Amino acid sequence: MVDFICAEAGLCNKLRSVLSYREAAVQRGRRLVVLWRLGAACDSPFEDLFEPLPGVVMLHGVGELPPAHREALAAGGGAAKASVYDSHPSIKYTETEATMYAALSPLPPVRAAAAANVAACG
Repeated sequence: MVDFICAEAGLCNKLRSVLSYREAAVQRGRRLVVLWRLGAACDSPFEDLFEPLPGVVMLHGVGELPPAHREALAAGGGAAKASVYDSHPSIKYTETEATMYAALSPLPPVRAAAAANVAACG
């Protein structure tokens, strides 16, 4: 079984959504399919920033989904969430919400850029 979400807004909102919905999916023995929408608030694909997350498939366009899944996502029915920018309700305000970020592994260029920014702070 698979859960679907459409991750919206800026990078932090998208990460919070993806990681919390991933945790909820894992708890139910499901995989998570994410439509990672690019926009002004976050114009980078997940794969340009982080290593792949186990149990998560990232898509960049609705056309990448099979027709039945497109319809479910558009309807927001069942396990499909048309637009998500916050934590999954079962994960929000739990210890899991605080620890779920450990699953992220930034790519080397992102790590280097972060290290340079920290070093520039003195």
